[in-house]
Amino acid sequence: MIYMDIGLTYLVQPAELVGTNRYKIGCSSKSNLDRCKNGYEIGTRYLHIMECVNPFILEKELKKIAMNIKKIATNVKKNMNYL
Repeated sequence: MIYMDIGLTYLVQPAELVGTNRYKIGCSSKSNLDRCKNGYEIGTRYLHIMECVNPFILEKELKKIAMNIKKIATNVKKNMNYL
């Protein structure tokens, strides 16, 4: 049997990263906004907050996807230099 845990996943741009192209993917085992509201400084950009099943598994998968997108973008940028 698979245990299904309800919680949150979120995409934020912490205040210290505003103005850059860096973001944070995170999660919480709680299905309320306490982690998001109390975990970041004023000025943080909250881009996406989603209630989900098994937030820690989803966070891990989202981070893998983000890393693959970053690798693809880096390769495209390198190849554009040859055109």
